[in-house]
Amino acid sequence: MILTLVLSLSWLIPITITISSIYNTRYFWQTLYLLQFLLFILPISSLFNTGLIYSDFYWSPFSLILILCTIVLSLVCYMIIEFRIDTRVQLFHFCIFLIQAISISLFSTQNLFIFYVLFEFILIPFFLIIIGWGSRGKNIKAALYFFFYTYVASLPMLFSIFIIYIKKQDLTIYFLQDLPFTESQLQLLWTTFLSHSQQS
Repeated sequence: MILTLVLSLSWLIPITITISSIYNTRYFWQTLYLLQFLLFILPISSLFNTGLIYSDFYWSPFSLILILCTIVLSLVCYMIIEFRIDTRVQLFHFCIFLIQAISISLFSTQNLFIFYVLFEFILIPFFLIIIGWGSRGKNIKAALYFFFYTYVASLPMLFSIFIIYIKKQDLTIYFLQDLPFTESQLQLLWTTFLSHSQQS
């Protein structure tokens, strides 16, 4: 129940706040921090009840730590936006909100393919941030390089996911401990995943 609520809130926050009249009111920051505090409290309340499974989503103690770090870093980003960003602030807020929502979902999933899709989808708001607020004259080139190299580096990982599915017929991360591969094949699979994470 808590997991479902956190995932729902993390996706509803960017949509409701950035397109509603709340954004332009003097209560915007109070509403924002209240919702962030709620997102912060809900994972903490489930620390003593980890192992909650809902469809392809799951919370482990490690994923809860990553979610809490995501929320804290998002709050830092909102403070930086308030003092450093003066153009297209609403769009910047939406990008940060979207990164937070995708990250929380990413750290909650237990399906390897959903993890891959979310990991790649998070590049879109980063791409928009680089183009919209990057250094003038270099922002478009930097964004294209960032997008291209990250996606090219992800192809071996996608190929490895398909191989794992063919062999195991299951992409649940929890059940991938005993894969029917030799030691050299496992090392090759590990290399494809590691190279993607280094490129990203």
